[in-house]
Amino acid sequence: MPFLTSIRQKAHLIFITIKAKLLRAFILTYAHLRPHQKPSPDIIEYIPAKSNTTKTSKDRTRKIKTYIYLPPKKTPSSSSSPSSPPIPSPVLITACGSGFIIPGLGLDDPYCRTMALKTSHVIIDIDYRVAPENPFPSAINDVISVVNWVLAQPARFDKARISIGGFSAGGNIAASVAVNYFPPGTFGALVGFYPVVDASHNPGEKVPVIPVERWRDAMGKGKGKDGGGGSQTPKPPLGGMGSVPDGVMVFMRDCYLAGDVSEGRVKDPRVSPVYADVGRFPRRVCFVTCEYDVLAREAEELAETIKEGREVVVHRVKGCGHAFDKYCKPGSEREKAKDQAYEIVADFLRGDS
Repeated sequence: MPFLTSIRQKAHLIFITIKAKLLRAFILTYAHLRPHQKPSPDIIEYIPAKSNTTKTSKDRTRKIKTYIYLPPKKTPSSSSSPSSPPIPSPVLITACGSGFIIPGLGLDDPYCRTMALKTSHVIIDIDYRVAPENPFPSAINDVISVVNWVLAQPARFDKARISIGGFSAGGNIAASVAVNYFPPGTFGALVGFYPVVDASHNPGEKVPVIPVERWRDAMGKGKGKDGGGGSQTPKPPLGGMGSVPDGVMVFMRDCYLAGDVSEGRVKDPRVSPVYADVGRFPRRVCFVTCEYDVLAREAEELAETIKEGREVVVHRVKGCGHAFDKYCKPGSEREKAKDQAYEIVADFLRGDS
């Protein structure tokens, strides 16, 4: 009966919302207690949320918080006039990891600052909405609003050099926006750190790209050199988690999709970019994957699928797992792996000229 179905759906939404809030509180408290650097963007900008899906006056007046990082100021050439208009900057629009349910603005501050310093790009980090309070496609709509804000300012941003990217869930959202919502050629490059690109498979079916023998060996050991280690996954030699635990990934997907995990939904290219038309991917793509992360395989297979006619860079980080670049101990091998990955991405972005 439709009435009973509606009641069950509402009850399920209430249940996952309470559960998400508890999980969110635990993770944010844990993150706050760990040594971390306070975000230091150059500009905090609130961008109007403009989407053709908005329905209420509150939606139409809502602002999206962003952190903006600026590249070092260039010394004007001798031929430049003080009154010359500024040259539009290339821009990287990036979405933080969140598991679709945990606000993460500021978590990528070291990455954003590094990209701003090592490339000529302005970096825009987005505080998109999270589920289950704001399920699919709310986060996507927020990123779309920011992209449109950038496109509307050709004097400030170089429309020919717009890149988009993100981490984990943010990588999924960035890829979805790039291949589903704007004409091909809008984005010169797509950058994804350990992105979720295929939600159609149960997380329990996904396995890391490391050989089975090494996986079994890793499962029998304790923490890695740098602490951490997620449950139900191999523990990376360089520390940190292996993968997000299967049950947590299932719950995060359930929250993001508001309980609709039907085949039609999970194979929707807006949810799983692997099902998007290959021709809609940007001409340059860079994926950073981790050999102990179960999400590595799908990103690497997608890279193989779209490589014809494109510049596709895949950097697989050895000895590390999901979110390997977060909370690294200074001087550790994992920090060195992070620095190397960031340099590869910076070099990739510098090539977008």
